[in-house]
Amino acid sequence: MASEFCNFSQIGCNLQANIPPSRANYSDFLQSPEEKTIFMAPTTQQEINEIFRLIKGKKTTDHDGLSSYLMKMLSEIAYPTSTLINRSIKKGHVPNCMKTAKVFIQK
Repeated sequence: MASEFCNFSQIGCNLQANIPPSRANYSDFLQSPEEKTIFMAPTTQQEINEIFRLIKGKKTTDHDGLSSYLMKMLSEIAYPTSTLINRSIKKGHVPNCMKTAKVFIQK
């Protein structure tokens, strides 16, 4: 079994020996950089609490039935909210339920 493991560990070296030399640089294989990018720094529980503090405490609700008044009172949700936001940023995925908003336009 030990000799088979030694043979297995040499696979990479054997493959490399069979690859013909090239003058190409690794950068020749890279695509051009994306011009339209965005960087978002992770949020913190303190930042979420500050946002909740600045919200006007109205009793009108969003599409989930949550009011800004209720959110203002629930500082306990700041940590899970910041965790959800940070994971969304890190994975580059926003859950569908977070893509919906009520927008009111005053004339």
